[in-house]
Amino acid sequence: MLADRDGHSRAGSTVADAIGVKLYERITRISGRVADAIITTLMPRMRGEAKSLQRFVSSNMALDIVGH
Repeated sequence: MLADRDGHSRAGSTVADAIGVKLYERITRISGRVADAIITTLMPRMRGEAKSLQRFVSSNMALDIVGH
């Protein structure tokens, strides 16, 4: 049993604490899945944009070296 600062037992709040912990675990699990879905959706797109940017920079550097 938990006790408050004055030493009084808080029997009712242990149930509330347990429910709160379970609710928190469920929310973090769901938000973790949402974050995973967002990352797996966006990462390929971001990776593709990074590759096209890399090609653009590489081609411009090659043009600068050639002197055009």
